[in-house]
Amino acid sequence: MKRIIQTAVFLLALYLVPCANQAQSNSRYQSYYVHEDPVLPSMTADYEKLATGLAAECKKINLPDGWLSLKLDDNRYIYVTPVDNMADLDKNTFAPLQEKMGKEAFTKMFADFDKCYNSHRDYMVRLDKELTYMPGGIDINNAGMPYRHYTYYYVTPQNIAKTGEIAKAFLALYTKKGAKLQYRIYRNGFGEKEAYFMVVTSAKSAEDYERMRAENRELLGDEGKELYGKLLQVVSSIKNISAMARPELSYSPGK
Repeated sequence: MKRIIQTAVFLLALYLVPCANQAQSNSRYQSYYVHEDPVLPSMTADYEKLATGLAAECKKINLPDGWLSLKLDDNRYIYVTPVDNMADLDKNTFAPLQEKMGKEAFTKMFADFDKCYNSHRDYMVRLDKELTYMPGGIDINNAGMPYRHYTYYYVTPQNIAKTGEIAKAFLALYTKKGAKLQYRIYRNGFGEKEAYFMVVTSAKSAEDYERMRAENRELLGDEGKELYGKLLQVVSSIKNISAMARPELSYSPGK
């Protein structure tokens, strides 16, 4: 959590608070700053109590910057906030909170956070609007759909362009078929070691996601299978992970 104090922005995905939509620009990419805490299983309850308390303290003073919290299925907690440029990382927007709580209480709270994990990290991801399939408009909040499924398609530098072309072909196929399963595509940013295309799907639950996925596979048919086969030829590895949005650990200004 110390890095969050230093940069004054709080962490994901692919599923953010309303202020995130306001921050999106007209450019192809919207960047997000992500803070990740791999919480020790034995400290989960303590960690969640601290995170809930932090959100409550920010709500009391209506702190201007918000974040969405998600818990991944491997007990990592991520916090996501939109940024327009790297200069945003220099803002100390937690200064009003420190002033209100007092330096001693403020420092102790984050020292207690540090007891809950052995390490943590920060990185950036970029929402690729041109490759995202959300026909009604991009909505990263997906009200009523707290479940998130992430698929990371890792690629080597020489295959980035090819993977992008396949992603465009998938978008065209989904559009032609009128697919109900929607997705957002994020690409790696500053702080990530490998290049990837991350596909994020929201659903009501894990069961709802599997149902939609099966229906979508049938809808896309042989064309979908052929495209996926081409994708497998250019990616170096694939990783899947799921998460749940945690609104009680999140903070949205004005709410």
